[in-house]
Amino acid sequence: MIEKTIAGLKVGDNQPVRIMGVINLSKESFYKNSVVSPEQVHDAALKMINEGADFIDVGARSTWPLSAKISKDEERSRLIPAIKALCDIPVPFSVDTMFADIAEEALAAGASIINDVSGLTADEKMEEVVEKYDCPMILMASNNIPAIQLEWMP
Repeated sequence: MIEKTIAGLKVGDNQPVRIMGVINLSKESFYKNSVVSPEQVHDAALKMINEGADFIDVGARSTWPLSAKISKDEERSRLIPAIKALCDIPVPFSVDTMFADIAEEALAAGASIINDVSGLTADEKMEEVVEKYDCPMILMASNNIPAIQLEWMP
């Protein structure tokens, strides 16, 4: 029997299936109905929790291959205020980013999990942030870095 506690949430063989609520701050998303404005972040999270979400994931960059390009500064300006707005919700929440500096800022602002859709391939410093904060991490396995525009990579 396998059981673990991740950011205060018990998971494992004798635990129920856990549900992640996803908050999308990316105006570039192909699914426009999924996008939440900064003013709606807190209410959207509470609604998801009331509907059964066990934790919340917050992202500000579309991973759709045809999405418009945004800078790291744009991602940060969308994401960090949203993370700060969620500090009092009653469940853990993750930050969806591929960049170590943004992840570190989000963890310092209250996030408890990193969700890196690049699988630690976009930013070599991400592992240092995980070690420094001793936080759980969600990794996606992929042969490619999703929707990344290399000209603005660090």
